[in-house]
Amino acid sequence: MDPLALVFLCVLCPVVLLGGRIAASAAILASVCLMTMGQLLVLGPFHLHFFRLVILVGLARVLARGELQDLRGNRIDAAILVWLVVLVVTSPGHQDPRGQFINVLGTSVNTVVAYFVFRALIRNTDDVAGVGKLRAQARLVSPVDGIVSARLVEPGTTLVAGQAVVQVIDPSSLWIKARIDQGQAGSVRAGQPVEIVLRSDASRTYPGTVERIDWVSDPVTEERIVNIGFTSRPEAIPVGELVEVTIRTALLANARSVPAAAVKRVDRREGLWQVASGRATFRPVKIGVTTLDGRSQIVDGLDVGAEVVVHSEQPLQPDTRVKVVATLVHTAP
Repeated sequence: MDPLALVFLCVLCPVVLLGGRIAASAAILASVCLMTMGQLLVLGPFHLHFFRLVILVGLARVLARGELQDLRGNRIDAAILVWLVVLVVTSPGHQDPRGQFINVLGTSVNTVVAYFVFRALIRNTDDVAGVGKLRAQARLVSPVDGIVSARLVEPGTTLVAGQAVVQVIDPSSLWIKARIDQGQAGSVRAGQPVEIVLRSDASRTYPGTVERIDWVSDPVTEERIVNIGFTSRPEAIPVGELVEVTIRTALLANARSVPAAAVKRVDRREGLWQVASGRATFRPVKIGVTTLDGRSQIVDGLDVGAEVVVHSEQPLQPDTRVKVVATLVHTAP
C-alpha cells in the first residue's frame, strides 16, 4: 500500500461525504482516474480496494441525504442491470469457477454502485459541465508542442501537485551552449555566422548564428557562455551531444599578421622579439584576432618589413645575439 495513496484516500472520502454534488462527483472521478486497483487496504481476510471504499462512502452519502428519492429509472438503468446479471451468470467456466465468480461479482458491485451514485449526484447538463470542468483541470497539457524525451513516473503512480510527469523537448528551441575563453570572447557578437560540426557527423558542417551571449562568465574555467542556434536544424539531433563550433568574428582584408608562436608575453605586455643588426629587441605590439591557422593580427607597433623571431632554442633576453636560419630542421641529402 502506497502511503501517499492512503493520504489521497483520506482527502477524497470527506469530500465525497460532505462536499457538494459537483465536488463529490469530481472526487469519485479522481479516484477512478488516479487510483489503481492494486491500491487496497487489508484488514484480516478482507481486501478493500481504495476505489471501492470511495464509492461505498458515496453510496452512504446519497442514502443519508436522500438523494436517491428523486431518481427515476430509465432504459439505460435497466440495460446496465441486465448487462451485469448476464455477466455474472455467464462467468463460470474458468479453471477456477469460484474465484472467477467472486472477481466478476466484485466488479459488478463496483460498477452498479458507482453508476447509481453518479446518477444521484449528476442530475442535469450543468452538473455534467461542472464535472467536465473539474476533470479538465486534472489533464496534463504541455505548454509547447514537442517530443516526450523522458517519462519521469510509471503508470499508476499517485501524483502530487507540481510533480513533473514527463519531459518534453521542443526541437525548434534547441541550441548549442559553447564555452569560449574570455581572452577570445571579446569580439564575439550576437548575429555572427557560425560553422557547426557534430561529433556524430563529422563530415558535414551545419550553419548557425550566435543567438545570445550570457552576461555571467564561469569564474572557475574563465570562459563565457555563448548560445548558438542552428540556421537549418539537422534531423534527429541527439540532445547533449558535443559539437565543435567556429565563430566568424571578422573578415579582415590586407591585415598585417605574424605566426601566433611569435607573440610572447614579457613583463605583462604582449609583443614580439624583433631582430635588428643581429640582436634581439622586445617590441610591444597590439594584438588583434587570432585565426584558426595560427596567425595573429598586428594592429599597431610593428613596422612593415621588420624581422621577428618565431622560435628560439633558448629564452631570449634584450640585446641577445641571434642567428637567423631559414628552417629549424634540415632535411637529409
